[in-house]
Amino acid sequence: MRPAEMNSALLDQWARLQAAHRAFHSPFLTPDFTMLVASVRDDVEVGVIRHGGEAVGFFPFQRTRRNAGVPVGSRLNDLQAVVCDPRMEWDAVELVRACGLRSWRFHMLLAEQRPFGPHCDQVVDAVFMDLSRGFGHYEAQRRATGSQKLRKVAKQRRAIERECGAVTFELDHSVECVRMLIEWKSDQYRRTGEADVFSHSWTGRLLERIAACESPTLKPLIRVLRVNGDIAAIEYAIQYADVLHDWFPVYNPRFAKYSPGLILIREFALQCGRFGVARIEMGKGDLPYKSSFASGRFRVAAGIVATTPLGRAARASVRAARRITALPGLRTVRSTIGRWTRPVRGRLALK
Repeated sequence: MRPAEMNSALLDQWARLQAAHRAFHSPFLTPDFTMLVASVRDDVEVGVIRHGGEAVGFFPFQRTRRNAGVPVGSRLNDLQAVVCDPRMEWDAVELVRACGLRSWRFHMLLAEQRPFGPHCDQVVDAVFMDLSRGFGHYEAQRRATGSQKLRKVAKQRRAIERECGAVTFELDHSVECVRMLIEWKSDQYRRTGEADVFSHSWTGRLLERIAACESPTLKPLIRVLRVNGDIAAIEYAIQYADVLHDWFPVYNPRFAKYSPGLILIREFALQCGRFGVARIEMGKGDLPYKSSFASGRFRVAAGIVATTPLGRAARASVRAARRITALPGLRTVRSTIGRWTRPVRGRLALK
């Protein structure tokens, strides 16, 4: 179904299934996220699984011109799953084929969804900050593991205030703030050689629409750190229930030596109860600062569900090539090729 074709009963059922199972508590799995992406793209669909005439599962996706599927929001989507009762039995290939797709590629799938198990090529950790018992308990737990990051960030906060001016924290959902974040983030992507996700106009429009969203289940939370009145860091986050997902962080290079982005993370964690946040998800844990702040992990997967013999053969070839390039003598070559091709692959993924 097209999202616009879904009536309130279907949307309510989707919301009920999501709310009933803690693993699905992510803003990316809400009906609202799918509807908002559909408002800026015309290729969004939802596979509705029925049993005895009742809707029992929801599978949102984007359809490419060649009937290959990708997650809703493509690379902007940081958690994918079929929203259904976890006890329900279903087959991933049958589901993807029934949606008229040749394949469905995923990059941040909730790994505990067993039907996708045979189709996962890589499973890694995603990390989160557990603030359910307040900042004091979280801080004590991090220190007990030997992490000194929070103490160091507190020291940096004192330094920036002493040397540059008063530090303030606020929320700012204005269009001007969103556009500033996009401009700074694009500059950052160019400096680091990453694909600029905002080179596609729909991505910026999506962030603006979410910032203006007034849904009770999908909430924008755009946090801003100011130093002497100047913006030092912005973190665009989205919230479902008590789970906040840090989505697009960016900082003003002028304040780089003080790590203003990390100061902003700590400032918000201190006030998390004020916003009803018990958990902050930070995505894949391959960056050092994420590991320093993380107090919990869960597994996410990348892979592809292929429904045709040709697709399955191609997938087997890719797996074989990865096994070869994973050999010790070829790891450097694979890493170099990956760096060279990453910007192109990123741009193509967002078309």
